Amino acid sequence: KSFISINMSASLALLDDRRVILIGADVRAPKLAEYLGVSAHLGLTNYLSSAEVGIDDIINHTEVADLDVIVSGPVPPNPAEMLLSKHMDTLIEELRKRYDYIVIDSAPIAMVSDSFSLSRFANLTAYVTRANYTKKHYISYLNDEANSGRLVKPAIILNDTDRKVSYGYGYGYGAREED
Repeated sequence: KSFISINMSASLALLDDRRVILIGADVRAPKLAEYLGVSAHLGLTNYLSSAEVGIDDIINHTEVADLDVIVSGPVPPNPAEMLLSKHMDTLIEELRKRYDYIVIDSAPIAMVSDSFSLSRFANLTAYVTRANYTKKHYISYLNDEANSGRLVKPAIILNDTDRKVSYGYGYGYGAREED
């Protein structure tokens, strides 16, 4: 999930120098700081829990085009409440003025309700699945949540597929050309 968020953000940042910010909102199991090698000293939870921490204090610049990152910060005792706070609304409102794209790496939707509290900011929900690993009932769960309106425009990303397995028809790439 975080891998997809990082790569999607980097890809968007490379499109015509678009300004992109990636927010680590998986505050229960944060990984972005580790994966990107950025400081985890101050992050989202610091901003949400303290009026003394400003937006500029939590933005980390990366070496990838115009990609900035806000890491999760310390694991709080009340993650769901923090993500529902007015501070979160203020943060997103300000980031919308500064950036062309905001990508939020949140907790898995089937595990905790944190991600549903962030759906109020979403234009699209990317649901990352893993081939031969994700249980079918999670797809049914996704359909139920989409039909209930709790998720905005859900899109499934199928990860870790086996390139040797083929479905349907192909275009013959790599095939020997006839003379």
